[in-house]
Amino acid sequence: MKLRKLNKFFFRLFIVICLVATSYPAFSEPVVKIAVGNFPPWVYMDGNDVRGADYDLIVKILDRMHIKYESEPMIFSDIIEGLKEGTVDISSGLFYREDRDKYIQYVSPPLRTRNMKGFYVLRSGNVHISKYNDLLGRRVAVCSGVRYFPVFDVDHRIEKVQTTSLEESLDLLLNKRVDVVASGLLLADSVISSLGMRDKVIRSDFVYNPRSAPSYLGISRKSFLLERSEELGAVLKLFQKNGEQERIMRKYLGADADKYLIK
Repeated sequence: MKLRKLNKFFFRLFIVICLVATSYPAFSEPVVKIAVGNFPPWVYMDGNDVRGADYDLIVKILDRMHIKYESEPMIFSDIIEGLKEGTVDISSGLFYREDRDKYIQYVSPPLRTRNMKGFYVLRSGNVHISKYNDLLGRRVAVCSGVRYFPVFDVDHRIEKVQTTSLEESLDLLLNKRVDVVASGLLLADSVISSLGMRDKVIRSDFVYNPRSAPSYLGISRKSFLLERSEELGAVLKLFQKNGEQERIMRKYLGADADKYLIK
């Protein structure tokens, strides 16, 4: 009799525990949202998979820190807005801008210190950009939210046509709605090849290639990841020293990795 009463007690206790447990949301670890733009070979979508030298490096870092992650594909202007509002946690390849420092924590050390920009024109056209001044008075397609280099960014003598992507910029060029497309070299060369445009579009002679133009991983100042930014930077530095970043970059860039590795 006593055993039966005891069993009933434990059964009722079990029911109470289950009811209490289901009354509260289950605890879950925070998940980092990695902003994914279309910037091959650094980060891009390959079908349903995310690839790229920067993306693989971020994943390695987060794995090392035992942090869960997911990817969030978006255009660049939405990436910047997402970092500002805290709807994404981290992005890569960001150049320091004072106005963005208010909502983006730039992680030290930088990912790389080279920032080569090229200007692309129609092979069959009569537009030739052999020096910076050749851009004056031209209609130049630029990706919205992207900063290229200081002089160009603020030069009102150049008519800049905002687009959402390099693909859109190239489409405007092919339809002769712009004279020139501005882009990072590796990005443009990759996209032009993938779209089969090498017979139609060519890079001009003028290339912006400063000695130093560092780009960074950027963390939203509204992200829970912010409190671990120094740890993240320390892991990045370790991967730069032990050759992990170099191995990842060579996977995507081959010999061109030498131009972007931090020595």
